[in-house]
Amino acid sequence: MPQRLFDPSASGQVLETSALAALFEGMPDAVLLADAERRIVLANPAAEQIFGYSASELIGNRTRMLYADSADYEATGRKHFNPLSTANTGVYEIRYQRKSGETFPSETTGSTVRDADGTVLGYLGIIRDISRQRQIQEVMQALYAKTADQELSSDEKIQEILALGARHFRMPLGIVSHVRGTTYTVLHATSPGGEVTPGSTFDVRGTYCTHTLQTDGPTAFAHVGESALAAHPCYRTFRLESYIGVPLWVDGERFGTLNFSSWQPHAPFEDADRELIQLFAQWISHELSLARAFDAVRQAKREAEVARTEAERANAAKSRFLATVSHDLRTPLTGLMGMLDLLSTSRLDSEERAYVEHARTSAQALLDLLNDTLDVSKIESGHMQFERAPVHVPELVRSVAALFEPKARQAGVALQVSVADRCPTRVLGDSVRLRQILTNLVSNALKFTSEGEVRIEAGAGPGGTGVCLAVQDTGPGIPAARQRTIFEPFQQADAATTREHGGTGLGLAISKQLAEGMGGRIDLASSPGAGSRFDVVLPLEHAAEAEAAPDGAGSQSAEGPEPLSLLVAEDNPTNGLLLRTVLERDGHSVHLVTDGEAAVEAARREPFDAAIVDVHMPGTGGLEAARRIRAGDARNPDLPVVALTADAVSGNREGYTDAGVAAVLTKPISWAAVRRTLAELTAAGGEAPRTETDAPAEAGRYAELPLIDPDRTAELRAALGSAGCAELMASFRDSLLDERERVANAHRRDPADARAAMHTLKGVALNYGARRLGAVCADAQTRAEAGELSQAMTAEVLAALDATLAEVRAASDDGASAA
Repeated sequence: MPQRLFDPSASGQVLETSALAALFEGMPDAVLLADAERRIVLANPAAEQIFGYSASELIGNRTRMLYADSADYEATGRKHFNPLSTANTGVYEIRYQRKSGETFPSETTGSTVRDADGTVLGYLGIIRDISRQRQIQEVMQALYAKTADQELSSDEKIQEILALGARHFRMPLGIVSHVRGTTYTVLHATSPGGEVTPGSTFDVRGTYCTHTLQTDGPTAFAHVGESALAAHPCYRTFRLESYIGVPLWVDGERFGTLNFSSWQPHAPFEDADRELIQLFAQWISHELSLARAFDAVRQAKREAEVARTEAERANAAKSRFLATVSHDLRTPLTGLMGMLDLLSTSRLDSEERAYVEHARTSAQALLDLLNDTLDVSKIESGHMQFERAPVHVPELVRSVAALFEPKARQAGVALQVSVADRCPTRVLGDSVRLRQILTNLVSNALKFTSEGEVRIEAGAGPGGTGVCLAVQDTGPGIPAARQRTIFEPFQQADAATTREHGGTGLGLAISKQLAEGMGGRIDLASSPGAGSRFDVVLPLEHAAEAEAAPDGAGSQSAEGPEPLSLLVAEDNPTNGLLLRTVLERDGHSVHLVTDGEAAVEAARREPFDAAIVDVHMPGTGGLEAARRIRAGDARNPDLPVVALTADAVSGNREGYTDAGVAAVLTKPISWAAVRRTLAELTAAGGEAPRTETDAPAEAGRYAELPLIDPDRTAELRAALGSAGCAELMASFRDSLLDERERVANAHRRDPADARAAMHTLKGVALNYGARRLGAVCADAQTRAEAGELSQAMTAEVLAALDATLAEVRAASDDGASAA
């Protein structure tokens, strides 16, 4: 007959040692001993506390009464308390039920007790209540979900964390405070009846938080009314019985507190409670830091917007001023130089001819100064536009050399030209600006070289790509200390040179800016007594042989221009006389009128071959006249119209195109340009020659701008720290992904929607230092406003966006690797 596990007459034998009794009584986990029929025969105090039954209520009952689900008893309990098992079954999880009916999760260890013969005497179970751990796990999961929710703002996340903490601690009042001095300000709060609202202020000494700040760590009071704090002002005023709080640190500074409190006493706080509220505080501190950073970014954006608006206003005013000055100076200067040209062809004695030459030289110097000043202004304001057309490099170099040959010979200086075998014959670029750069450099070299030679070289750029133009002289050289400033406006190597050689000091500055505008650079190598060498390195695409011809080739036939019947509209009498005289000398028939209305009437009466109209005339201006002529108010509705303007900074190419203008010429008038334009227009049957607005957009015209401005990144890193900056850039990456879908088909949408999409993306890009994307979006926004956003422009925006996105991802990967 099997031995009973517990014989009442011998029960003292089981706990015969005091050590075993102490272990049994003191264990925090429930210990239950059951006999072979699974009736409980022994329960420790922890079992009474966990299950809510007294030992007498447990002993004698079967263990089945403790399972939350009978299925668990059958499937799990009997499996682990198995009489056939010969070993401890290990730890498993199962739910039990307290006397109150509440269920709880547990970690249970079950084993079978046997005698020396292996006969089952009973079962031993050790049960650990893990409801607290599970609760903390659930809180942690909820905390992570709230803080990772990208749809929530920092303020919303803080409110969610407060609500989560209030539920977990079962303390309805939660506060995030900012403490400065003795002033305690409520920033965020959760309370059932709105007892405390954000913006409320208190004396910190009248709150429990003063103890939290003094200890600089988690502080908890479970039952204030029965403690030494019963006389505390906070208890006397608000009757708050329980409290737990922790300091908040934001960006390395103590900011305030996170605290929860209740009007009811609380069970004694555990270490897990203190650790959990510290974790809450870390997340809230992080969100407060982010909010502060975003506030700083928003403020900087507002300030930048104000500054940009002011700069645009100032720039617009400057542009209007320059346009006015340009027109008012160029108009009389055109007449002056034209009349001097005419005067030089008349019968003059030697003294009179010398006077005319001096006058022409002075007028030309005035024009050069005006052009240089306006060029600097156009470059600085971003209004400088570059052609992309075939240029014959050797011919360009030789023509510039031929221009300066008389001056070099007069100065006793040899002017040499060297074209390398690897020099590209033709490149795609702006011949006018290339000639301007080379002319400035050669003029400068001859100015400062009194003996020896000036050498002009042309060759391929580094690696055989692009083109390199060089000007080397045997002049006095430039001291190293002056080389850093020589490319600045109004600077020369020696102040005395201005008096000796003249000049404004703008030539090198303009040349450098023009080279950079074409994506290139100018390098200087010089030393005193050894002369100077300027290398212009430009990444210009090599053109096919058939695409370019030497400058001037094919512009005129050997027999001269074909006589034309021309309509000229010019309100300035001097310029009108000049135009008529020169054009008639070329063999053309000229009908001169002084306003736009008269031009329209004349075109209605006579079938002219071409019309030249001044843009700025009283009454009906030149563009309006052109529009009416091209609209059918003329006997020849295909009459090509050439616009003549003194505006050097017009920025209105679209206006000319809309008016039907075939070509635009600027004052002072270049007669070669007039003759070439008339020949092209009439040879093309009235079709407009290709203007710069017809040229294809230059790929990568924003390539000189960085994808991500390193200065902006450094600024954000200094403000937020490496981790904060990384999180901000991750947010930027997500914003780019969101905006990409919005702008992908912007060219097919309503102009207002397209503009809004480009404006939003531009703002996002510039906030994070994505300068290239910001510039492309600004261009696209302008075109969208005019209803001219093309598919090609949208593709350019997407290309810049994708390049920026790749840069951000690469930076994130590098940061992760470094970590």
